[in-house]
Amino acid sequence: MDLAPHHATLRDLTRIAPDPRVRHRADGLVLVAGGMSLTEAAHAFGCARTSLRTGATRFLAEGRDGLADRGRCPGPARNGPRPVTAGR
Repeated sequence: MDLAPHHATLRDLTRIAPDPRVRHRADGLVLVAGGMSLTEAAHAFGCARTSLRTGATRFLAEGRDGLADRGRCPGPARNGPRPVTAGR
């Protein structure tokens, strides 16, 4: 996973992205783009290696939008809503 060609873009995102979470994720990826391994960058940045790898994969596939938050809700319940019973 080579982020070196995107170093300038990531560095710019750390300063100009309106979402602070995008800026934070870009900060970590700047270290990787600068030549650090994912493990070294995660240790220096204080996050999990898998978090950086996921961010890098999404950034390479989707650009800046790949660093944005994604919904955590899995969707509607499989069994539907619980029925309301009388007396409870």
